[in-house]
Amino acid sequence: MMTDNSDQENDEVLREMCRLCSSAPSFSFVKDGDKISVNVPNKTTVQAIFYDGLPYQGKTTKIFAYLGIPQSSNNRKLPGMVLVHGGGGTAYAEWVRLWNDRGYAALSIAVEGQTDRQVVVVVSDENTSKEGEEFGRNYPLCQYESHSYAGPPRDGIYRDTARKPIRDQWMYHAVSATLLGRSLLASFGSEVDESKIGTMGISWGACVTSTAVGIDESFAFAIHAYGCGNLAKSQNVYGTQLKKDLTYAQLWDPALRLGRTKLPQLWLSWPGDLHFCLACFASCYRLGQGPSMMSLIPRLGHGHQPCWRREEGFAFADSIVIENSPWCVEILNTGENQQRTNDSVQSVFSSARPLQRGYLVSTVGRGFTGNRHWVRTEAALNEEESHGEENRHYKVSAKLPRSTKAWFLNVVDSNGTIASSDYHELP
Repeated sequence: MMTDNSDQENDEVLREMCRLCSSAPSFSFVKDGDKISVNVPNKTTVQAIFYDGLPYQGKTTKIFAYLGIPQSSNNRKLPGMVLVHGGGGTAYAEWVRLWNDRGYAALSIAVEGQTDRQVVVVVSDENTSKEGEEFGRNYPLCQYESHSYAGPPRDGIYRDTARKPIRDQWMYHAVSATLLGRSLLASFGSEVDESKIGTMGISWGACVTSTAVGIDESFAFAIHAYGCGNLAKSQNVYGTQLKKDLTYAQLWDPALRLGRTKLPQLWLSWPGDLHFCLACFASCYRLGQGPSMMSLIPRLGHGHQPCWRREEGFAFADSIVIENSPWCVEILNTGENQQRTNDSVQSVFSSARPLQRGYLVSTVGRGFTGNRHWVRTEAALNEEESHGEENRHYKVSAKLPRSTKAWFLNVVDSNGTIASSDYHELP
């Protein structure tokens, strides 16, 4: 509950969670005769399953998921992905197939006790949305049907921290489902390379994955889209609801533990996101000790499919499992590489791929980042001496528009894949 728990008590809960999630859970395939309706795709290796979760309010739970393990083309073990949906989502067979097509075993999990069968409910004006915004009318809402072994659904913005013990809170069960999903994939030892299992979360799923990788070190890499930590500092409803939430501040804020993470991480978002503040997002990118990169894509939009359609997540994962390093990183080891001189800015990137162009994204606005108007300005891109390194070095530079208040630089390869500099707010 929302009490001033000691760090020692919280650590004990999390250590217990990691121990319980370190062994592969039992699972079963969904069959035609089961008392559940799921969208099992035809003529595919992707299959609907249930696997065991941790107890909720003293009762057994199961997690609905889609599992796909393609045939290896070279008889080598496959890398793997545990995929965590965002708010209003579920486990997606399509998401699994996309990763299967790239040569990955994949598990897409449903972290709110739901299946993928849609039901439409009418919400009255007495209810509020999950983000806490009131509606003054009745309106239809598509939801996914719960199953009989469901754990807790997400309750708004960590609202259950005020009402439930830690082991019954949604984030506890979402993180444990993610860690159990990794253990499940790793149990396919003859087909899946346990040392190359990553995770990807979208929106609330990224809040889950960025929490999970700080608690448990077993993932090889992580991709966080939109969601992040430090949300108590956000200038929107997240900050309003979390600024006095002690359990979030002491236990569930991903920023608490990202500083000790050493795995490679990709932070994927866009400047116009209305849910997760770009300043909070970038602050989490800076925390990790491992090789990380950020991709901020103008006009990306917020949702599952906008991320699926982009190459950035796949390119990052491939670079880690093949080369053990992100394909492109901003070089920040000296103060000279990234700087502002009067009205000009520049940065240096190390890239395993040839870069084609660069551009500046900036705003003259203040306030919540998602409400600002962002403009794009072309930047100069020049290849530099790499001093014997295998990767090429590129300097990108641009002139800041008058009265700029925030900015970042993007570089683009021949496939349109984007890597970004750090995000900067100016006085």
